[in-house]
Amino acid sequence: MPKPVASLRPHAVATLAAACAIAWPGCSKSPPPARPAASTAVEQPAPAAEDPLATALALADPRERAIQLGGELQRTLARDPAAAVAFLRTMPPGRDFTQALFAVLNFIGATDPAAALTLAGELARRPEDQAFYSIFFDRLANENPRAAVDRLALVPAGAARETAIRALATAWNRTDPAAVMDWAQALADPGERSVAVETAIGDLASRDPRLAIEVARRFMRPPALERTIYSALMRLVSADPEAASHLVALLPPGDLQTTAAAHVAHSLAERSVPAALEWVQTIPIDLTRWIAFNHVLTSWVLRDRTAAARHVLELPPGQGTEFAASHLAAYLADDPADAILWAGALPDEGARLGAYAVIASSWSQRAPAEAVRWAASLNEDPLRPNALGGAFSNWLLIDSDAALKWIETAKLPPATKAKLLRRP
Repeated sequence: MPKPVASLRPHAVATLAAACAIAWPGCSKSPPPARPAASTAVEQPAPAAEDPLATALALADPRERAIQLGGELQRTLARDPAAAVAFLRTMPPGRDFTQALFAVLNFIGATDPAAALTLAGELARRPEDQAFYSIFFDRLANENPRAAVDRLALVPAGAARETAIRALATAWNRTDPAAVMDWAQALADPGERSVAVETAIGDLASRDPRLAIEVARRFMRPPALERTIYSALMRLVSADPEAASHLVALLPPGDLQTTAAAHVAHSLAERSVPAALEWVQTIPIDLTRWIAFNHVLTSWVLRDRTAAARHVLELPPGQGTEFAASHLAAYLADDPADAILWAGALPDEGARLGAYAVIASSWSQRAPAEAVRWAASLNEDPLRPNALGGAFSNWLLIDSDAALKWIETAKLPPATKAKLLRRP
């Protein structure tokens, strides 16, 4: 239980004032001095005083309620902390309760952290209420991290303790990264160890990404392990993409692995396109390999447009070639005539049709009439709705009157015209 107010250190009230000032604007103002009671010849029994905390909580206006409740709670804590705690227990869950809880716990914790944590374990049940642990353990760790570690035993296991561990490790990491890493690795509970190591490893990843990954693989478990490997790998990729390329496989198939592979491929290509192409071919998952290859093309086409275009022409037929052709066409389309010649030379029909559609759409953003007329002149009927559809949609957005006038006289099948006009 909190110590009697007479034994509280002087800074406890200041701590409360700061806490209340954050939770309730204006509540740090001191109450007006009490007026002396007028003397009467015959003393009358005083009427029962209305509870000022209850009165403040009943106010309808949220801002006024916050100000009044904060001020009354500050005054109650200063004279009778037990009464403030008793009232807190009667409050319904919600924003007012959370703010009152933080103020009460900070006030008590200024002189008796154990009592504050015991009370928090009883009352801080919702996630928003458990945010108290983040604030409280950040302060405790800044003052004395070893003492903060001892206080963790008073925090309920689960989300509340994980919140406290993250706050403690983050604060401690600012002053002694080695100590916090040793502590994190020694935690007995696997889940808590994983949380602590993930937090502590942030500093290590910035200094030595490969060591951070090694430590993570020893002491962490998914999904924190994957997040940590990805974060460290992203720090490594710019400085040493070759080293990073050997670590991508540590990530399980999915978005993180695909994103990491794309960054590695681009960074490798900035140094050596042949090395990047060779590495990309080692990626076993088709979609990840295609996306990584397109990132190589992005780097390559900006430096050697002709070589990148020739390479795609020489690719074997397949869905990956279609993917690459459509990607490269977006870069070549700034010169429509050359882009059309290049796309026409693609031996794979699917790649050619996809490239034509990208060229028409890109071209139509600058010159919609020319792009639409070219797309409409194509003889390959399966292509026409794709290339023509994208270009015509852009024309409608840019100049709908001209687009509609053109389609009235265009030599297109009625079904194609109807399909074009139905496009959004």
